[in-house]
Amino acid sequence: QRCIRIGLNDLENIPISLILNWGCLFVCYSTRVHIWLNVAFTIGRVFHHISYYKKLQPHRAMAWMLAWFATIGFGINGILGAILNL
Repeated sequence: QRCIRIGLNDLENIPISLILNWGCLFVCYSTRVHIWLNVAFTIGRVFHHISYYKKLQPHRAMAWMLAWFATIGFGINGILGAILNL
């Protein structure tokens, strides 16, 4: 049952991040920031997955926030790149 919830949680969060990530590839303001955001997102999701499975509550929330801030960073990096590269 817990594994099913982990999979459903991934299906809620990963698609929007991938859309922002791929969209940012075309217009990103900083390639270096984009790479580090990808690293942060991946680390956040992997640790979220592990901590969800092992029922580690504060770690799970921190890992989720890391991945979510990386997702927000994708959007900001893409918006800055689109505006400043006109």
